[in-house]
Amino acid sequence: MKIKEVRAREIIVKSNLPRASYVANPYTGCQFGCVYCYADFMRRWTGHAKDKWGEFVDVKENAVALIEDKDYSDIDVLFSSVTDAYQPLERRYRLTRRLLEKLVEQNPQPSVGVLTKSALITRDIDVLKRFQECSIGFSFSTLNEKIRRILEPVASSVESRIQALRTVYDAKIRTYVFVSPIMPYLTDVELIVTTLKPYASFFMFENLNVRGGLWPRIRAALEKIDTSLVSKYEEIYFERGGKNQFWKPVEEQIRQLCAREGTKPQLFFHH
Repeated sequence: MKIKEVRAREIIVKSNLPRASYVANPYTGCQFGCVYCYADFMRRWTGHAKDKWGEFVDVKENAVALIEDKDYSDIDVLFSSVTDAYQPLERRYRLTRRLLEKLVEQNPQPSVGVLTKSALITRDIDVLKRFQECSIGFSFSTLNEKIRRILEPVASSVESRIQALRTVYDAKIRTYVFVSPIMPYLTDVELIVTTLKPYASFFMFENLNVRGGLWPRIRAALEKIDTSLVSKYEEIYFERGGKNQFWKPVEEQIRQLCAREGTKPQLFFHH
């Protein structure tokens, strides 16, 4: 693992994401190294073109000093868009915590959100509870621990992630579950929704995208899980009309499931 301390020019930047007008990424790169992670495109723009995703992290050592004292009343900030703010290095550097501590002192405060795969976030409940508006999301692509170890080798285990979700929920902080990415033939969406619904205010859903250099990593993971999945994924992603044919029924099934379970889905299927 290559770890480098760097100086950033800005830390809260405008975003094109549908649910966040601003994002904060305390780190560049991510130790989790999830095989499906689209954020590996960051390698090209940060001097890591020859490094493998998951094997480098740049730590923005001056991040806290970049927080300006200003009116944050109309700003919502998501931690994070191209990294996980609670990856293992956060235990050592505490960058995310220190950024939250700085933001919570602003008057007025920004609205803050965190999306993570890490149980480490429970460490910062004391700070997160001080925000007037705060929402914490946990990502799940599976509840199967064996599959999780292949797809998300360094992320928190399924059980510890579920426990963290419960802990944040019990702390009276708004929580949600991001079912992402939905892996064809592997992600049991119904099981995730029915299992986690008691601890989530709402659910978001995103389908797997295969683009850029992702397919070789995903294919290698599929071969470890079930070799027959490779040809099925190739039909979906590399044959004409395959994506629409597969994903449209899934989208409708999710809508019906959420209607039955009394929760409104937010779908991000069309990139």
